[in-house]
Amino acid sequence: EDVLSHLVESPSTALAVLGTSQRAGRPGGRRLSGTAVAMARRADRPVMLVPASATDWQGPRRVLTPLDGTGVTAMAAASALAAIRGAETVGIPFHLGGDEGAMRRFWQGPVDEHDAWVREARARTLPTATRVETRPGPVGQQVLQELRQTACDLVVLVWSRQTRGAHGAAVLEVLTATPVPVLLVPVSGSA
Repeated sequence: EDVLSHLVESPSTALAVLGTSQRAGRPGGRRLSGTAVAMARRADRPVMLVPASATDWQGPRRVLTPLDGTGVTAMAAASALAAIRGAETVGIPFHLGGDEGAMRRFWQGPVDEHDAWVREARARTLPTATRVETRPGPVGQQVLQELRQTACDLVVLVWSRQTRGAHGAAVLEVLTATPVPVLLVPVSGSA
């Protein structure tokens, strides 16, 4: 891992691309290709993890980018994607507002306040959105569902380089089940 880590962190490395083997995790065990995820956790730059099944990948044409509504996430994803996208690449932003419980706490009222929440979400972070959709469930499952529905060929995930907690579990869930490459973009200052 040390040699690979030096190559990933070399100033001459424009983008590290590592293959992964996708296997379901066992309780208490490491999931995925342990080396690839370990390298991505160490790297202070974007790392693309490519599942073994993605043999015909032609480069990014349709890119799914889950966003949390913060400028930090949006800027990190846009910066990383700018380095690898082609002129014909189409970005598909996917705003993740949290779980249904978080939305209920935000609403602090009955379900009929959903329309008010959508209006506020659109005004704050999605002014050009033609549709705002909310989905309950774990974030990893939401990303994989959106990936299937949009037929994207790349997922850009901004992450803290942690594999624990809810965000880490979501990243690992996507990496375990995705049929397309995933560009992991570390948030500055995370480790």
